[in-house]
Amino acid sequence: INVSAIPGGNINDTYLVETAAGRYVLQRMQEGMSLSALEYNYNLYSDVFDREKILYPKWMKQQNGSYFFTDLSDEERRSFRMYKYLEGDILSTPLSEGQCYQCGYGLGKLHSVLKTLPAGPRAVYPHLHDISYYYEQYREALDNIRDHEIEEIIKKTMPEMLSTEHSFISVIHGDAKLSNMLFKDGKVIGFLDLDTVMTGSVPEEIADCIRSCCLSDNSLNKSAASKLIQGYLDASIS
Repeated sequence: INVSAIPGGNINDTYLVETAAGRYVLQRMQEGMSLSALEYNYNLYSDVFDREKILYPKWMKQQNGSYFFTDLSDEERRSFRMYKYLEGDILSTPLSEGQCYQCGYGLGKLHSVLKTLPAGPRAVYPHLHDISYYYEQYREALDNIRDHEIEEIIKKTMPEMLSTEHSFISVIHGDAKLSNMLFKDGKVIGFLDLDTVMTGSVPEEIADCIRSCCLSDNSLNKSAASKLIQGYLDASIS
C-alpha cells in the first residue's frame, strides 16, 4: 500500500512497508557489515529472547531460506532484510525519574539475559567501541587538527579510560540508547537495532544509556541518572 522512509537510524537505510497483511520494516544493510556475523549473532540471541519473552526484530526468511536478499542489479550489490513491524511505544526526553528507573531496569534485565547466551557474539564491525583504536586514530590526526583545549582534556582522561576499558566486560547491546528501547505500559518490553550486540564494557553501555535518557538542556540530571542506575541494579539482582 505504501513505502516510506523511517528516519533516525545511523546504520542501515530503513523503510516502513505497509501492506494489506500488516506492516513490515525493510532495511538496506550498510556496506562493510559482516552479514555472516550478523546471522550468527541473531541465531545466538533469538532463542534466548523468545524464552525470556523479550521483543526484538524477527527476521523473515526468503523462500530459499536466506535472511538476506542481495540486489545483483545494483552496482554496489547491497543486501536487504525484512521483519514484522514491532508494536510498542518509543519514549522521548525529557523523562520522568520513574521512566528513567524503568530504562535502567530494562537494560539490567537485557544484560542478565545476554549473559546466558550459549557462546560469545562475533564482531560485525571492526573496532566498534574500541577506545584504544580510536585514540590511535586521533593521535595520527593531530598533525592536521590542533585543538589544544581538547588535547589537554584527552591527555588527562585517556590513561584512566584505557586502564578501565577492559573492566567489567560482558555481552552488551552496543547501542543502548532510548530510541532502541520498546515500551508498553511504562515498562521496557523489547529492544531494537541489535546489530551491535557484542562483547564490551558494561559501564560504558550504562553511561551511554544515561546519556540518552538523563540529559536536560545538555546537562546531566544526576537524580534521574541515580534512578536509572537503581533500576539497573534491581534488575540485576532480581
